[in-house]
Amino acid sequence: MDRRDRLTANPFRAGRAASLSRRAVLPLLLAPLLAPAFRAQAQTTAQTNAQIQADGQGAVLTAEDSAALERIAAAVNEVRTLKARFQQIAPDGSVTAGQFLMQRPGRMRFDYDAPTPILIVADGTWLTLVDQEVDQVTRFPLGETPIGMLVRDRLSFTDATIQVLEVVREPGATTVVVTDPRNRDEGHIAMVFTDDPVGLREWRVTDSQNLQTVVALSDVELNIAIDFRQFIVRERTDVRPDR
Repeated sequence: MDRRDRLTANPFRAGRAASLSRRAVLPLLLAPLLAPAFRAQAQTTAQTNAQIQADGQGAVLTAEDSAALERIAAAVNEVRTLKARFQQIAPDGSVTAGQFLMQRPGRMRFDYDAPTPILIVADGTWLTLVDQEVDQVTRFPLGETPIGMLVRDRLSFTDATIQVLEVVREPGATTVVVTDPRNRDEGHIAMVFTDDPVGLREWRVTDSQNLQTVVALSDVELNIAIDFRQFIVRERTDVRPDR
């Protein structure tokens, strides 16, 4: 694959090459593996997007929905660190994979397999994109991205900064669609949790233009020791905060 093809296939490089806006780049930061379960939910996603655009209101939760959310939050809050393999596919169909690390609160790291020269690190404040090929760093405020919800110190679906848009309960899994009402224009995130045991296995980020990215995790290890230095990005001279 030549340099031009790599710029097109890689959403990070494409974002820089085409000078995409911050809103356009953010959903592509975690472009995913489009799992079969999400294909089956395409109609549900369209209905969720219509609901958001129409009234801006959250979902009306049943007692069963609320119980499921409480169970998910309790299980998620017991996880302080996580290590896994990830696969992702961009809206243009390009597929990448690598290793994912998470340490709550606020820290995560995506190491992409070769030949993708990209590293993504969240340190609790910034979501940092490192283009290792040209030694360039771009930073986004973590709290203004949908993905920031995954690494909050405590997950609570009743928090004023989380609006539940939809809960889909299916055999073996529950999908929860949420947004931050303070940053609705940044889109929303759908998180898929297995039921037994309860655990995060997939997520999908959708922007205001209905561009979707989904990440799938495998080989998950929980509450293991992770060196905090994994979440530190060395300072470089070419640092570009993107606000």
